[in-house]
Amino acid sequence: MIEVRNKRYKTIQEAKRICLNVFLNSYEVQLQEYDQQYENEFLQLESHLLNNININGSCVYQQIQQHMNYQTNKLKRQVSMKIRSLRGILIKNRRRS
Repeated sequence: MIEVRNKRYKTIQEAKRICLNVFLNSYEVQLQEYDQQYENEFLQLESHLLNNININGSCVYQQIQQHMNYQTNKLKRQVSMKIRSLRGILIKNRRRS
């Protein structure tokens, strides 16, 4: 009876791990898609600002670019840290079982 219960528990835990891994992988793919959308929007903004050629437009574009790059990199670092943390928890839990 105990053996069956332990086997059932391990099976459930493995299913949860697999589900979480699938979720993390889909989350990473979604982040890549958002990154591509961001790049496309940013290129459109750049094109729009540079087509309206003036001294201030170029300066505004550079400031926007710097700010967006900073914020994007900050968000990427935060998400990557969370994903690493979750993967670490998964590995630790797998070692326990």
